Amino acid sequence: MNQHVSSESPFYRGGLDDRKMTTPNGAIVNADYEAVLDRTWGQVRTIKVRDGVHTIVGYAIANATFIEGKTGLIQFDAGNNIGQGRALLDMVRKVSDKPVVAVIYSHHHYTGGAKVFVEEGGSEAVQVFGHPSVDSNLQATAGTLGPMQIRRTGIQLGLYLPDSGPDAAFLFPEPHFEDPALNTSGHVAVNHPVENGEEVTIDGLKARFYHAVADTRDSLIVHFPELDLVLHNAVATPMMFSLYTLRGDFYRDPSDAIASLDLIRRLKPTYLVGVHGLPYSDGEKADQFVSAHRDTYAFDYNQSIRAINKGMSPDEMVQQIKLPPHLADNPAIFPGYIDNEYIIRGFYRGIVGWFAEDTADLHPPTPAELGSVIVEGFGGVDKLIARASAAFEKKEYNLAAKLMSFALADDPDNQEARQLKANALRAMAQATRSGIQTRTFMLTEALHLEGKLDWKQMPEVVFFGNVTVETI
Repeated sequence: MNQHVSSESPFYRGGLDDRKMTTPNGAIVNADYEAVLDRTWGQVRTIKVRDGVHTIVGYAIANATFIEGKTGLIQFDAGNNIGQGRALLDMVRKVSDKPVVAVIYSHHHYTGGAKVFVEEGGSEAVQVFGHPSVDSNLQATAGTLGPMQIRRTGIQLGLYLPDSGPDAAFLFPEPHFEDPALNTSGHVAVNHPVENGEEVTIDGLKARFYHAVADTRDSLIVHFPELDLVLHNAVATPMMFSLYTLRGDFYRDPSDAIASLDLIRRLKPTYLVGVHGLPYSDGEKADQFVSAHRDTYAFDYNQSIRAINKGMSPDEMVQQIKLPPHLADNPAIFPGYIDNEYIIRGFYRGIVGWFAEDTADLHPPTPAELGSVIVEGFGGVDKLIARASAAFEKKEYNLAAKLMSFALADDPDNQEARQLKANALRAMAQATRSGIQTRTFMLTEALHLEGKLDWKQMPEVVFFGNVTVETI
């Protein structure tokens, strides 16, 4: 797929303004991002991966895969809430009427519909497999950093954005329901925690479980050797994976992620099904897909180490480290989820911390003081706004936005500065190929600056299911 990078200038300097398009709900987005999203999530499909293995794609951000054993079904992931669990079970029932005998959690996300499958299968009789840390990690997400995670996940996934118009959310589908009970988490505690390398026979099928690291440290790779099948939550998705996420999370060590991909490559499955994206039923194509991701993160990591050892700052690193064409142009590495620059910055902080060898940063002036001095240096806020406006007209959107950050640090209520920064953020958001993170964060802040929402408040909808007393 041609990614249509039409200019050497990046999107934040107008280089992709010619790739803007309007979607049916009125959202203005990058056309290549829209095409990638449509290919994976454009329709709800139950795909037959091979005899006895089906995966539901396009209903929500995560797939739901089910495997026919000798007497029943083994369910891999279950949606985010009770309502999704019911809808997914209805789709399963169009293929098989066998009872659910086991549920496998790929990681502590997408467990909220499990109660539906477990109750349908007879509760106590259903085995629930997962990494030993699934339940504790879920509790930590809901508890310790719950408010931050709920708010930033809501920003990342467009929950603050309108349903229609130029600023509308445009991501994968993620069903929520009018009945609050259907939006609650139906997580069921793991009753069979699996060790790394553990082999279990589930309803007549051998399954070997491996611990993996992706967006969580409690991820699994599950190998069904008799089916030549691997199910996984590893960093191989329909687009470049976020080894750093704007919503904030633990440091995602690329060495661990790369090791997980290398394990899949050693298993050499003919049939490969990830938590996200379309399944593979061709071993060679599956290997090429996994290898492209593996090589991308290894390149970024190795070049980051090299740059750090040369004394480069994060700003210098993102200017110097560019993926080679055979990776940058690979459809599997399309930056729809994350901009590669964020991964590089995340590596720097994760490897050596926040200090970037400018000792002025050890005890910096407050943003308000710095903003005041910069406004004074420009000869007043009007001249600073005029300079930012000139930058905006020349499509130097990132410069315009940053100049207005200084103006607002000095005078947070300056409406002209707020609007100009919002305009610059919106221009970048509409052109970026990183529609899942960059677009949503920039548009949400733009609307916040315009007084149309308060992004410091919790979203009305909780992405991973409303927290219950049982969850806590």
